[in-house]
Amino acid sequence: IRDFMTVVSSLISRIYKRTENKYATRKGLSRWIWVRFKQKRRMNLLQKKWAEHFLKTWLLYNQQIKKLIQTLPQQQYMVVDQNSLISYSQQIFDQMNRQWQLEGLRFIPYHQLFKKSLQSKVLDLKPFIKNKALIREAEALQCWLQSHLPAFGK
Repeated sequence: IRDFMTVVSSLISRIYKRTENKYATRKGLSRWIWVRFKQKRRMNLLQKKWAEHFLKTWLLYNQQIKKLIQTLPQQQYMVVDQNSLISYSQQIFDQMNRQWQLEGLRFIPYHQLFKKSLQSKVLDLKPFIKNKALIREAEALQCWLQSHLPAFGK
């Protein structure tokens, strides 16, 4: 699982980077205008337009995960978040192997796969989400999902 602010920020940043890349190739006045005036306004516009939509998407997706978890016996699933993967990748791998008798898999430490430099900055999106009940709902759902992390991931 990934927390809702990280996911929503990432999706908005992905859209923003398309515009930013277009202006990065420009020179002179066009580039200067982008950096001085348009850059921040473009990001604000995207946050206004997409923050609530992407939060609703995160909610829908994670509500489905919750429903699935509620139908399965505890030994048939494992909830893992990115912080757990960074800190406990070996323990997670070992537990999966023990729990599900996975064969033929080779352990690769998560830090070798994860590139922190590629992760988007987490944006302050709360001012752009008009329906504050969505934030409370996302916080509650995120808390519920995190309560299902294995002991080493808490």
